[in-house]
Amino acid sequence: MPDVFLYCHLLEACDLDGSSERLPAPAVARVRVLAGAVLRLAHRALESHLLAAGDASRYETTIRLTHACTRAAALLDDSAAKPEGPAVLLEQAHFALWALGEAAAATAEPNPAVVCERLVDAIARLLVVFIVVSPLSADRPAPQLAEA
Repeated sequence: MPDVFLYCHLLEACDLDGSSERLPAPAVARVRVLAGAVLRLAHRALESHLLAAGDASRYETTIRLTHACTRAAALLDDSAAKPEGPAVLLEQAHFALWALGEAAAATAEPNPAVVCERLVDAIARLLVVFIVVSPLSADRPAPQLAEA
């Protein structure tokens, strides 16, 4: 997750004019790949935590993921009033990193619902990062390696 935050920060630093046109393609692709990977890990952590808590039914997992999607939609609506692109990526990556840290710390608490709430928040924010970065990466061809 720190890599996602680092690359989002790099993208914000490169977006000097706010147009998102001159962003480095490798950094954009890296944010997309890393956000997707961390998203899958957070989803798996949620499932594992629900299993350990005895709430591992598909119904409970689906409810939590539906809540994460609803929260992501609300965050995207909120970010529509703010600047788009790298600024939103950096903010959401920061809050996702924070939520994952809180989820890890909450595993020591006797209330397992706190861990689920923080994981759902992290999943929602990672979804926002993935959704916002995907159109930025669609405009750019994948970098080609030079042949030796």
